Amino acid sequence: MKYIQLVFILFLSHLICKAQVFDVDTLRYSGDIDKKINLVILGDGYVENEIGKFVADAQSFSNDMFTQTPFKEYENYFNTFIIKVISNESGVSHPGTATDITEPDHPVLMVDNYFDTTFDASGIHRLVAAKNQSKIFSVLANNFPLYDQVIILANSPYYGGSGGSFPVATTDASANEIAIHELGHSFANLSDEYYAGDVFSGESPNMTRESNLDLVRWNNWSGDFGIGAYQHCCGGQSPFWYRPHQDCKMRYLGVPFCAVCTQRIIEVIHSLTSPLEGFSPDNLVASPTYPQQLKLKLSHPLSHNIFTKWSLNENTIARNKDSVFIEYDDLLFGENEVNVYIEDKSDFLRIDDHRFNHFYEVDWMIIKDSMSVTADFYVNQNYISIYPNPVQNQLTISGELSLYQIEILNSLGQVYQTINPNGSVYTINILSLPSGLYFVKVSNRDNNLVKVQKIIKN
Repeated sequence: MKYIQLVFILFLSHLICKAQVFDVDTLRYSGDIDKKINLVILGDGYVENEIGKFVADAQSFSNDMFTQTPFKEYENYFNTFIIKVISNESGVSHPGTATDITEPDHPVLMVDNYFDTTFDASGIHRLVAAKNQSKIFSVLANNFPLYDQVIILANSPYYGGSGGSFPVATTDASANEIAIHELGHSFANLSDEYYAGDVFSGESPNMTRESNLDLVRWNNWSGDFGIGAYQHCCGGQSPFWYRPHQDCKMRYLGVPFCAVCTQRIIEVIHSLTSPLEGFSPDNLVASPTYPQQLKLKLSHPLSHNIFTKWSLNENTIARNKDSVFIEYDDLLFGENEVNVYIEDKSDFLRIDDHRFNHFYEVDWMIIKDSMSVTADFYVNQNYISIYPNPVQNQLTISGELSLYQIEILNSLGQVYQTINPNGSVYTINILSLPSGLYFVKVSNRDNNLVKVQKIIKN
C-alpha cells in the first residue's frame, strides 16, 4: 500500500512548482517505516517563532493518544513524525459565515496560514478544515512520502475540527480529545455517534439502519460492555439510524472508544501493518546444523502475545512460541515442511472467521542437509471489502478482484453463484435470494481460501 501511495504523491508533486522542504522530527520510533504505521503530524497557523509551541502541541497529542485503548495496546505498531510547517501568519481563519450559529462566535479574521485552514467550513462554525489539499500533498511528497495517516493541528484557541482525508483539530483545551475523535473518522471510517445530520449519515462500522440485535453487524458484542442498537436523535432522518453505544468517544469527548469502535480501529491497524516483522533463516541454508532454530520477529501488542502454532509435516509441535528448534532425528527422509501460523487473537476482537482475514504464515522446507524458505505470508484484511451487511438488493465487492474467485453460498454450503470478476468493484443483484444467512467465499486463483464473510439477506 505504501508504495502505491508513494507513486501517486510523487507524481502529484511533479505537478506542483516551488515545493517546500521543512524540518522533520521523530516523536515516536517503533521500527522501520516500511513495517510500521507512520502517523505524521502537520501544523498550520504556526509562524516561525511558534514552532516550539507546535512541537509541544504535537507531543502532547501523541502522548495522550497512546494512553488510550486501543492505541496504547498497539503503540509499538506506530511511528510518529512531525513536519514543522511554517505559516506566514499565526492562527486560523474565521470568516464569520457559519449558518448554524449566530455569528460572530469569536473574532472574524482572515489568516495567511500555509494550508488555508479555516472555521465555518461548509457553513458549520466548528467544522475546521484545511482547504488547500494540493499543498498538503506537496508537503508530504517532499518531506515524508511514506505516511499512512496524517493529522493537522490548527493553531487556534477556539474549539473545532474535522475528519476527512486530512483530519484537523484546533489547539483549544479539548485539543487532544478532538484530534483522537477525528482520527476515529479518518483512520477507521467511524461515524459520529451523535447525529451530525442527514448528509453525514450512512452505513458504517458503527452506524446502521438495522435495529435487530441478531442482525446488526456488531451482534457479536450485543449485550456486553453496553453494546446494543441505540436510536439516534434528533432531527432529520435520525430515528432511522442506530449506534452501538451510548457513551463512546465518537459521541462524547473524554470517554473511551466503545468495543465496536475499538475493534474497527484494530482491524485497520491490521490492514496497514503486520505483527510479523521478519523470520530466520530467510533463505537457503546449504548444510544446516542441528538443532536448527527457526525464529520469528513479532510485534506483540502490550496487552497480549500474538498467537502462533508451529507444525512439522502437519503435526503440531509448539504453540505461542516465537521460535522452535528442529532436531535432525525429527526429520523424515525426503522433504519436510515446517509451518508457523500467526494470528492476533485479541480479546478486543469478536469477528466471525477472523482467521481467514488476518493471518500470516511462514513455511520452511527442509531436506536432510539442506533447507529453503518459501516465506509466504498472507495479509488479506482490507484488500477485499464486502458491503452492505445486512443487504437487501445489491451486494458490492471491492478490491483487486482480478486476483480472486468469489462464491456465494447458502447456510448449507451450497453454491448459489460463482464469479470470476475483473476490475476493482463488482455488484451482485441478490434481490431474488430468499431472506436468511449466506456466506461470501473469496479464493485466490490457486484455490487457496482468502476470506469468508457471513452476510444477512433481508
